[in-house]
Amino acid sequence: MIEESKENSLKYFLIQSVASVIFLASILNQSFSFLIPFALLIKIGAAPFHMWLVSISKSMSWKVLSLLMTFQKIGPLLGLAMLSSVSHLSWLMVNMSSFLLMLVYYVTYLAILYFAVILLQQTPMYSLAQMNSNAS
Repeated sequence: MIEESKENSLKYFLIQSVASVIFLASILNQSFSFLIPFALLIKIGAAPFHMWLVSISKSMSWKVLSLLMTFQKIGPLLGLAMLSSVSHLSWLMVNMSSFLLMLVYYVTYLAILYFAVILLQQTPMYSLAQMNSNAS
């Protein structure tokens, strides 16, 4: 168990480091600026760059996983909000007009995720396949 934890910690560190290098390189080299959103999506663990998060979360406790899924995403989420396009223009306008509304939006996101993690922690499930068998 400790070896798997060490391996996952190293995996997390390496993936975050590579994403940071991509992010910094794309900022420094203007011709690669299209890579900035990709680097932020890798850091967040969003699809299609989410497989590292799935493989790491298999051996994590719920407390560590909830920290990983909430507080570690603050910076990249704010970075993506600054880069958002027409589909998120309304959120960007609201965020520009009121810091309080942006804070309410993020706290709501954190609360929903926190309670989902608590709910999953209370159930004796270890994979999504068990969720279907528990429903019947």
